[in-house]
Formats: sequence, structure tokens, C-alpha cells
Amino acid sequence: MVSNTVLSENNLKVHFWAISVVIVCRTCFNINSFEWMLLIFAIGIVVVTEIVNTAIERLVDFVSPDQNPSAGLIKDVSASAVMVASVVAASVGVLVFWKYLS
Repeated sequence: MVSNTVLSENNLKVHFWAISVVIVCRTCFNINSFEWMLLIFAIGIVVVTEIVNTAIERLVDFVSPDQNPSAGLIKDVSASAVMVASVVAASVGVLVFWKYLS
């Protein structure tokens, strides 16, 4: 199921690229267990919200195939959840990696 979502959703491909960068940085900077746990949690939240967003968007398309302002608003709200999760995850990443990069 997740593999189908990854293959069909461009944004999730971008997220997985970013996850790969985080994993490489983790090995390069010898991140401690607590920091790694924070990063894993942040990554998980982004992936889950992206998958839920995809499900909501497809459901809205199925239920309302024609242009509908309410359907558009539902999709926008769902996508904004992904954006918030991504900003939080990026903030966690900056906080964790800041001491290693400065």
C-alpha cells in the first residue's frame, strides 16, 4: 500500500529523498539515540500525514469528481496538515543537526 502511494505521489517521493539525506547525515554526525528518536518521530509524522492527505484527496475526487469549492477547501486543509508536519519536522532537523553543522 505504501509503495503504491510512494510511486504515485510526487510529494512523497520528495519526502523520501529528504529522509535519505537525514539518514546519511545521521551516520556522518554520530547522532545520539534521543536525537535519532526525535528525527524518526518527525519523519513518521510527515509520512503519515502525506499518506492521509493522499487518501483524503482521492476520496474527495471519488465523491465529487466535478469542480466544487467545498471539495477544493477539503483538499487544501488536508494539504496544509502535510505542510505543518513538514515545517515541524524541518525544525526538529535544524535543532538536532545545528550543533553538528556549526
